[in-house]
This record gives sequence, structure tokens and C-alpha cells, in this order.
Amino acid sequence: MLVGLRVEVRAPFTAIFSLIFPLKHSFQQLESIAENGLIWVEPGPPPDASAGPRAMNVSELLAVVGDGISLDLEEPQRQQLRGILTAWKQR
Repeated sequence: MLVGLRVEVRAPFTAIFSLIFPLKHSFQQLESIAENGLIWVEPGPPPDASAGPRAMNVSELLAVVGDGISLDLEEPQRQQLRGILTAWKQR
């Protein structure tokens, strides 16, 4: 199952992002998005997951993330995403 998020940015510029997540592989990330509403989108391929998590200071983090954009979902969209995730867990 895929979950699609259509995020419209109105300020400081206008843009629409269509983000598609495979629910089976992205469930924890989607739960985090539903909880705090924050999404970081950056260009390029996904990072190498085999390295595992690591602690970084701010300058290291900025060097890794490069050019990206932070998106913040409003509460109605977060509630809708929580409903989708709850329904998927119950199936």
C-alpha cells in the first residue's frame, strides 16, 4: 500500500510537493510525521541506510543534508494521516 501526501507551500514561495511512501517500509517515519508534522525533503538518492544512525553536531548535519526544504503539516493533515495509519494497523 502506498500513502501519498500532497503538500502545498504558500510562503515564502509557492510550490506543490507530491510525496509517495510505501507504507510497509515507511510506517515508523509516517508515524513520526503524523506526530510532529515535520518533513525534510532533499534532492538526490536516499542516504545509505547500512551506515546506521549516528550522532552529529550542527555543522556536520548541515554538511550532510545539503539543499533541502522543511515542510510542516497542519493539524488537519496530521489527523488524516493518523487515521490512515490506524486503519492500516487494524487490517
